[in-house]
Amino acid sequence: MSLQTLSPVDTATTAISSPTPSSQRKSTPTISHLAIAPTRGIFKVFSTSQPSFHLEVITQALRLASLGTKVLVVQFFQGGINQGIENPRILGQNLTWIRNQINRHITPETELTPVETELVLRLWTFVQSAVSSGSYGLIVLDQLNLAIELDLISETEVVESLSDRPAALDLILTGANMPVSLTEIADQVTHRRN
Repeated sequence: MSLQTLSPVDTATTAISSPTPSSQRKSTPTISHLAIAPTRGIFKVFSTSQPSFHLEVITQALRLASLGTKVLVVQFFQGGINQGIENPRILGQNLTWIRNQINRHITPETELTPVETELVLRLWTFVQSAVSSGSYGLIVLDQLNLAIELDLISETEVVESLSDRPAALDLILTGANMPVSLTEIADQVTHRRN
């Protein structure tokens, strides 16, 4: 009888191909139910003493849109000619940017015309629909707090609408002097001094 020498490859092949008797197999525990925690979107607030649109917010919106996330950016009091809900700016495939159709700079001391008031309220109705639709992964709302400060939209209504958002929706609010009720429900609050 001759002895045969096996190479490491032959040994591995032999070990894999030879069946192990069921009495020698170790029993592997099976997992019948794996609980996965639901994803909850992040709610961020960027508050400053002066109105400004933060570079890191724009960067995050562009980055997520480039990765395939549908993003909506809404500026309540920045606008111009041919702006508004009917004329959104589409940047790439996934980023929609809407600026109001208000043609002047608005401050807390500004007396809005009935047309301007209607434009802000229409934009808020649009935002509520966008938030509840579940169509977006990120919604950025710039100066929504000014609509509250000007008594155009109820603070309670804003808190309720944003609290009842779909689970996976990330929200970012930017603006000067953000109401405490909004910072209290936010996951992250950034206060800028300048």
